Amino acid sequence: MGKVVIDMSMSLDGFVTGPGDGPRFPLGERGARRLFDWYFSGQDSFEGTVFTPNAANRPVLAEIFANVGAMLTGRRTFDITNGWGGTHPVNAIPVVILTMPRRLYGQKESQGSFSSTKEFALA
Repeated sequence: MGKVVIDMSMSLDGFVTGPGDGPRFPLGERGARRLFDWYFSGQDSFEGTVFTPNAANRPVLAEIFANVGAMLTGRRTFDITNGWGGTHPVNAIPVVILTMPRRLYGQKESQGSFSSTKEFALA
């Protein structure tokens, strides 16, 4: 089994989105901008992604991208983002969705691997 490292933006009180998150507002009604501004604080795209960090934040994002091997996410996040439209913002990484065995209609294998066990997801 590989090394597992968590890397995410979270408020000090444990939130990863703003209030009212859902398919219409994936990061909440106010966009959780305070949590994620550092991803979008600059002008230039970072390595062809949707992220535009400023000069001070680019090395942090570079380190994150250099060390990520895959993303493990929950089913709710996957559904709210509509599977990121088929491609996660960090294009080169595989996405594993930890969920119950049942799959919803219309899901495509290209959107990620689905697993109901953490052992499979972390393999």
